[in-house]
Order: sequence, then C-alpha cells, then structure tokens
Amino acid sequence: MSSINKSTISNDIYLRDMLEDDYLSVVDLLSNSSVMQYIGPRRSMNEDEIREWFDDFMIKQASEEYRKAVALKSTNELVGICGVRKIGKEIDFGYFFRKKFWRKGYAYTTCKKMLPGAYLKYGNNLIVFVAKNNLASANLLKKLGWEPQKIVTRNSEDGWIYKPKPHTKN
Repeated sequence: MSSINKSTISNDIYLRDMLEDDYLSVVDLLSNSSVMQYIGPRRSMNEDEIREWFDDFMIKQASEEYRKAVALKSTNELVGICGVRKIGKEIDFGYFFRKKFWRKGYAYTTCKKMLPGAYLKYGNNLIVFVAKNNLASANLLKKLGWEPQKIVTRNSEDGWIYKPKPHTKN
C-alpha cells in the first residue's frame, strides 16, 4: 500500500499509513520490554506475534479508521504509532513510540494534534486508558489538559480513563 493520508504534525514528524518497509522498526518497537510494559500483552512480543500484529495492522488500516504511523519527515523512519481503534463498542485512543524517540516531544506533539479531533468526533465513546503505574502517559495527558475521570480494570489491570478538563479545548 502506498503512503496515503499523510498529515503534518510538526516540522519534524507526520502521520501516514504503515508501510511494509516499516516492519523492522515495528520489530524494534514491539520487542522492547520498556515500550511494551503498558501496552498490548504487557511484555515484549516474539517474532511470530509481531508478524501477526503487523499483518493485522496492515489489513485494518486499509479497511477502517485505524491508528497511523508517525514518521520523521527527513527520513520517513517510523517513530511510533498513534490514533484510534475500535474495541467492541469503545473507541480506544492509543499511542506508543520507539524507545529511541522517547523524550523528544513526539508523543506530546502527536497527541496534542490528534486528541481534540478524536474527542470531537467520538465524544464520551472515546476511551483513553492509562495503567495506574504509567506515570509518563499520565503526565503527558495532564500536560495536554486531560484528567483522570474514573478508575477501571481492563484486562486485569487497574488504570484510569482520561477525559479533557471541562474548560479545556484539547
């Protein structure tokens, strides 16, 4: 699939469809235990699991609104993944970035650009779940003007559902 649906996030990064060429970067992302501690199976994935995840991602992005690749404008290198996906009746907003791109502002910048539109489109059907020990994500959402609304358990893990503060447009 060609890289369609490009959307500028900042001077450095943009959103695009996932490409077959991104596979090795996805391996780097999903096999890293630090990245995976709060997402998916809560552990690094093996090669077979990553291949299955990647193939599923490629199918879903072609047939429905789905998360997007975040890439560097200068090299087209995959930085991370961000956006919505449907889980049952819920619309889950998620983001995960390769460890080598942490603490560069990419997650903040991407979420700042994407969250308002997702919330406007889906309202209270939009779920932003943060595991209770995921302080980096909690701090990122607070910085964006979102706050924890209620504690829930998802897949045997306690965490918070975040919503925008009433006086915030983010």
